[in-house]
Order: sequence, then C-alpha cells, then structure tokens
Amino acid sequence: SRDKDLSLLDEEFKETHLEILDRFYRLFDSMYQYWVDVNQFFVDLKNEVYIEFTVEGLLRDRTGKQLVAEVVYLFGVMLLLLDERMDGISRERILTAYFRYRGHFAEDNLVHVLRLCRATKRPKDPNERIPVGYPNEYLTRFALPQDIIGLIIGTLSNDDVYNKLAHYPLPEHRSVALAEQAAMLYVILLLEKDTATLSKGDTKMRELVDRHFPDNWVLPYYMGYVVDLTQQWTNFKAAKKALKNVVDKRQVQLTRDAHSVNVVKYRAELKEHLLEGVMDEQYAVEKTPQLLALMRNCHAALRWLVLHMASTDRDLLVLVCPPGTEDQVKEGVMHLLVDMAQLRVRLKNLLQKLVSERETQWQEDQQMASDSMQDLSLYFSGSHQLGRGQKSDEQLEQYFAKMKTRVDDLDFTKDPTLVGRKIQGLIQALQEVEAYHQVA
Repeated sequence: SRDKDLSLLDEEFKETHLEILDRFYRLFDSMYQYWVDVNQFFVDLKNEVYIEFTVEGLLRDRTGKQLVAEVVYLFGVMLLLLDERMDGISRERILTAYFRYRGHFAEDNLVHVLRLCRATKRPKDPNERIPVGYPNEYLTRFALPQDIIGLIIGTLSNDDVYNKLAHYPLPEHRSVALAEQAAMLYVILLLEKDTATLSKGDTKMRELVDRHFPDNWVLPYYMGYVVDLTQQWTNFKAAKKALKNVVDKRQVQLTRDAHSVNVVKYRAELKEHLLEGVMDEQYAVEKTPQLLALMRNCHAALRWLVLHMASTDRDLLVLVCPPGTEDQVKEGVMHLLVDMAQLRVRLKNLLQKLVSERETQWQEDQQMASDSMQDLSLYFSGSHQLGRGQKSDEQLEQYFAKMKTRVDDLDFTKDPTLVGRKIQGLIQALQEVEAYHQVA
C-alpha cells in the first residue's frame, strides 16, 4: 500500500541521513551556544566577575579591543554566512526532520535553535531589492548587550585597531589600511537592535564613511564574500545619505581613471625590477623600501578594481568598466597581479636567505671593518709597510684604534635598532674624517 511504501521510504531516509541531520543540528546548536557564551562573558564583565577587567578597559587595550570586536563580529558573520549558504526553508526542514527522528531525545536547546534558524526575509534572487528589516531583524533575534555594541562601534570608528596605518602612510591608501575593521563595522552595525547608527546617526555615519569608505562601496566582509553597500544600506536613511558622496558619478570616474593609469605605470615599474639579472641580494637590500612601496601601490590599485568590478549596481559598474573595456581592464589586472606576485616571491626569497645567513654575514663584515680600522691605525703610525714614507699622525692613529674597538663592541643580537644607529654614527664620522683629513 501507499502508506507502507511511505513508511519504508521514511525508514530508509532515517537510516541514510540521520547522521547528516545530527551534524547539521550540531552546527546550528554550536552557533546558539556561541551566543550564550559571548552574552554570558559580557554579563560577567559588566558585573565585575573578572576583577582586573572591564569592558572599557579591554577596549583601551590594543589586544583587548581586537578580541572583543572579533568576538562580536564573528557571531554576525556566522549568521550572515548561514543565510547566504543555506536558505531558511532548508534549515527549517532539516530541524523538523531532526526533531521527528530524535523525538523526546532531542536537545534541550531545540526551541532556541529553531528560533535562531527559522526562515528570513532574504530574497531568493540577488538582484531583488532587499526587504526592510533584513538582515538586522535576523541578526538580532538573539541580541548581544547593546551598550557594548555601541562601545565597539565607537572604537572601530575612531581607532586604528590593527595598527595598519603605519604600514600604509599615503592618505589615498587609508581605506586599504582600515579595510579589516571596516568589514567588522559593517557587520556589527547590523547587530544594533534599533539600527540607530545606520538609520538615524547622520553625523556618525558621515564620519564613519569618510574615514573607512572614502573611495569604495564594495566591501569584502569575510573570506571571499563581498557586499555592495549601495544595495545593503538602501533601507538605512543615514547610511544611504552618507554614502552619496562616495558613489558620486564624477568621483567614481576620477577614482577609476587614477587606478587605470596606475595599473599601466606600475606594470612598467615591475618589469624594470623583474629584468633578468637585476634582482640580487644587494639590490634587494638597497631597494627594499622602494619595492615595498611599489607593492603597496599595486595592492591598492588591484584591490579597488577587482572589488568594484563585482558591484551589483549596474550604473556604477558601467563607470568602473565602461562598455567595451571589460577585457582590457581584466587583462591589465591579471598581468599586474602576476608581475606583483613574481616580485613578491623573489624579494621574499632573497630576504629570507639574507635573514637566515645574517649572523655569518655580520661576523664577516664586522671582522672586515675591524681589520680595516686596524690597517688605517697602523698606516698613520708610519710603521706599516704600506705607510712607509707616510708622515705619522698620532691623532689619526689613536682615532682609528678607537674606531676598531667600537666596531668590535657592536652586537646586533642585543638591540638591532640601537646597533643600527651606532653604525650610522660610525659611517658619518668616517665620512667627516675623509672630507676634512683627505683620508681615502
């Protein structure tokens, strides 16, 4: 009979897929448990369970502010990726099947897990307009303490949490330097229950956008997953208003033109460095600052073009890649990417070799410098074979003898920075002696 066939099919499904259902449930349950643990941690912090730590104290500490922000950010990312990779109907059916087969043996957290994983307003078609309330309502089904969310947003908005600005000194690279915390801000702003900042915080959003998104609107919020802020913030009044200056047609064209010109320029510079026989150890040491600056510039240009070619706003995409130029832009990006990778590998290998051999090289160079100072001291004493006929100069003899002692006393293992300054001082002193005493 039909009922018997369905019963057999049901038993077969249970035997075949129960293990997979268990694994999915453990995934969903672990996300709920993550929220429970994070929420309890913040409650304990506020209740001074940890005597040495407070929320404000952690957010003043360099490592503390990173960890606190990452804990909250990862909770939001888990929920966003869950909805991205598995639609709500599938999640509900999996949990229904799990409860059906496990019955009374189902976990105590099942009700909470069902609430966390039930279907959302996410549109099936990526090109559809994002419904009002999504994804904020989904992300705040289990809300974290809102006062702490506000403190984290303030910290990420104003601080250089990962100390990246020191490595990207040029003003035009600021959005690249702050990209990591910009992604965190995007997620954590959605964890505000009332979306106060995104919807009503005109001043805050203007400052935030000017600092983190001055020239970009496509954001990688987690490994390979990107969002177009012109689409994601369309339902948030303050955020949409703040982003208008960034997506101004003229501003986008100027940014696109600058990066397109830079692609050609940087490719030519890379070719010079990659010529056969140019890149050796001496070249790498002397040109390291210039090479690193070039790679930073290449990275900034590549990042902007690759990300914004993924824009879901058709009008802006036309400005980034005008019709008929798509192949040319992609070809330039690929060539620049390959050339930059080659330079990076060569420079990395050379520097690694120099670092691994630095102790031996240091000893050899130190001994050579010491011997040279000794030879010069003997030369000006008039007793050295090469110094015969040279009028003795006791002052220079003693000077170079002292220089030999100073060279012998150098020890780069204790404080490399201090040793570097001493070496610069020794070089400058020798140059002055060469200039004033005509020593060559």
